[in-house]
Amino acid sequence: MKQEFRSIQASQPLEGSQAAMLQPGQSTDEAKEAAAPPAYDVLLRCLIAVTTWHDRPASEDQLTAGLPLQQGNLTPELTLRAANRAGYAASIVRKPLNRLNPLVFPAI
Repeated sequence: MKQEFRSIQASQPLEGSQAAMLQPGQSTDEAKEAAAPPAYDVLLRCLIAVTTWHDRPASEDQLTAGLPLQQGNLTPELTLRAANRAGYAASIVRKPLNRLNPLVFPAI
């Protein structure tokens, strides 16, 4: 996925949709922060990919509703809870990839 980023200096006038986002009394930094896209949650995306792989797709909302996300993201422990919601038995295993049983793949 290719994304383009554009830096806006405080001395530059805002253009187009950026100008519409700036509210009276709001600084340029506040407007940029309010318009920032949601954080990309890698663990959530992986879990969605696994559920889809197994023909049991689940949405972001189904997996995360009511969970105490950390800065808008799943933690490894919260990923276990989200996986359980989707009907998976999950655990955290710390070992080299080449030591994992291939039958457990795809894995997060």
